[in-house]
Amino acid sequence: MPGSADNPVVLDPFRTIIEVGWNNVTHVAFYIEASPGFEDDSSQAYPPIPEDLPIIPDGDWDTTWSQVHNNIGTLTQSVGYIGSGGPHAPYVYRTNAGWQAVDASDIPIDGGLPAFSQSETYGVLDHFWNVFFGNLYDDFWKMTAGGSGGGLTVPGEPGIAFDSDTSPHAYLNHNAIYSEAPYWAMGPGSAIAFGAYSAAHETVIIDKVYPAGDILLRYKTRAFRACATAFHDPGGSLAKRLWILFQRSPSDD
Repeated sequence: MPGSADNPVVLDPFRTIIEVGWNNVTHVAFYIEASPGFEDDSSQAYPPIPEDLPIIPDGDWDTTWSQVHNNIGTLTQSVGYIGSGGPHAPYVYRTNAGWQAVDASDIPIDGGLPAFSQSETYGVLDHFWNVFFGNLYDDFWKMTAGGSGGGLTVPGEPGIAFDSDTSPHAYLNHNAIYSEAPYWAMGPGSAIAFGAYSAAHETVIIDKVYPAGDILLRYKTRAFRACATAFHDPGGSLAKRLWILFQRSPSDD
């Protein structure tokens, strides 16, 4: 390649270019990991079962009328970095070679990554996760379209495009609030449970924006700012990944 150590470009007898390779780096990418935390300091203490029990219609049992879970104690939800928080798996994108892995030390970040943690604690009968309504942690990263990824995809994941904006949300919720005080009742097959009616809907606990657009990093002294993000769930027990794409920012040099 012209301008390399093996093939220098001679400008005149006094000047020789042996490295201009950084010029074809247009983008940088890496991911961070964050995951929901859950602390449950609770117990179940119920009043005596009365002789006369209200009858819950079969269609309501464990749907709109749900057994009480964790009715005494506290419940804490939190969101924060997993491990060091990143940057994980940094890459640079070269116009003539595509994505190439680099070391994290090659992309110093001005001021470091934004701090990112939040915790909310609730007491008795404030909020409950109703297992019958399903797990609403699945979409932990809430993404919004609008990033300027220019058709680039996540390194090693050609099916995942950088097509979201730079303000993704870390999102935690419960999906049930009991609308009345719990009580003993009888359901189908003479089943007896302690519960109450509850609407199946999302109840937001944490909705925290990750300010990816504020990150300024450098590669070979040149500045790069975030322009797009992408969500990647590696599956299994691994934390969900937020990929951030950075583009050249001459105004920050």
